[in-house]
Amino acid sequence: MKYTILCYGDSNTYGYVPAGGGKRYDEDTRWTCLLQKQLGNDYHVIEEGCGGRTTDVDDPDAPWKNGMSGLLISLHSHKPIDLIAVIRILMPVISYHLYPYDVHNISIRVLHRRRRNHAPG
Repeated sequence: MKYTILCYGDSNTYGYVPAGGGKRYDEDTRWTCLLQKQLGNDYHVIEEGCGGRTTDVDDPDAPWKNGMSGLLISLHSHKPIDLIAVIRILMPVISYHLYPYDVHNISIRVLHRRRRNHAPG
């Protein structure tokens, strides 16, 4: 049996290279790929990272970056999932002047919503 792990987050999960002109780290460097190598063939690690992703804040210039709606899409498109690793999304702290405590509460709300809306199949 293969276990599926969904890693959901922002540019850190994507593997964005700071000051790299939009480049992405290669598979020998990204933490999600290293996790896959460490866990071996009994696991399938899915990278769902997006630079600039927010927790649940709509960005009028980039509506696809709303983490709440994106998570629900990812959960359904990658079923079945055995474990979800929601990596802290920092963009709301920087761009929307939220405090880390607010981001924590939003993250908990995202996971509760996921549990409520989870349907097998």
